[in-house]
Amino acid sequence: MIVRIIQFLLVSLFAFSEYDLLKASKKHNKWADVKATTPYKWGWGMVSGFTGLCLDTLGIGSFAVLSSFWRPTKICKDINLPGTLNCGTVFGGFIEAFIFVAAVDCDVKTIIFMCISAAIGAYLMAGIVVKWDVKRLRIILGICLIACAVVMVCKNVGFGPFGVVGTARGLYGWKLVVGCIFNFIWGALMNVGFGIYAPCMATCIMLGCDPVVTFPIFMCSCCFEMPFSAHMFYKEGKFDLPLILCLQTAGIVGVFIAAFVVTSLPIYYLLFLIAGVLTVVGITLVRDGIMGKADVEHSEVEA
Repeated sequence: MIVRIIQFLLVSLFAFSEYDLLKASKKHNKWADVKATTPYKWGWGMVSGFTGLCLDTLGIGSFAVLSSFWRPTKICKDINLPGTLNCGTVFGGFIEAFIFVAAVDCDVKTIIFMCISAAIGAYLMAGIVVKWDVKRLRIILGICLIACAVVMVCKNVGFGPFGVVGTARGLYGWKLVVGCIFNFIWGALMNVGFGIYAPCMATCIMLGCDPVVTFPIFMCSCCFEMPFSAHMFYKEGKFDLPLILCLQTAGIVGVFIAAFVVTSLPIYYLLFLIAGVLTVVGITLVRDGIMGKADVEHSEVEA
């Protein structure tokens, strides 16, 4: 029953976000851009949408992937890039969460409390985290994610004093408290361009959750924030409607394929996949921290 309520909330928020998109598209005359879009842009948008949201469903995130497709080809103006990334991935994020909430046996209380803690962190800490040293945070978080990946691999192969892979269907007692505290922090860091997927996933696994169980937790933690982040860009009209439509069509195919992979893989192989995801995200964070990369995607909420 509670799972159905969560799914109803997901559908309701999605409907609100789509209404927001339609209203903003009409207000800012974005349908004219759709009519003027070249076949090349439609094709490249479909390819990038499929690839980006497929990797997003695996927990890698889509913002960096989509940016690497769009920036070199200049099919999206820089001023519209952050808005297109945030707005375009809303639909995919809701589909991901909807699928995994239904397909994975996860403790509902864990999902609810982790979502609430992330939302509170994002809301209360917005004016505080923007003053933090983002470069140093990137390096620290990146190193932590790489360390978590190493521990996961050791657990998986039975090497070292790290114990075995957890099988819990959620977080309970003090572990839930610790998980919520960390998710509060991850939610806060969403305000300065950090994605919540990888750190939330790592937190839950380190606290003993079954790796598959982490997917509905981190996806719901993120997607309850997404419509409100997107609203700012809709209001300003800083988004590319043709690319958003590509993400909402071809991108969804990528979501279903990746969801099938995650739910079908044996835990042993899935954990290696997750460790690879955390390593990639961790290396990217360390690299960007060292290079002092600026956040074009300031409101990024995924990786």
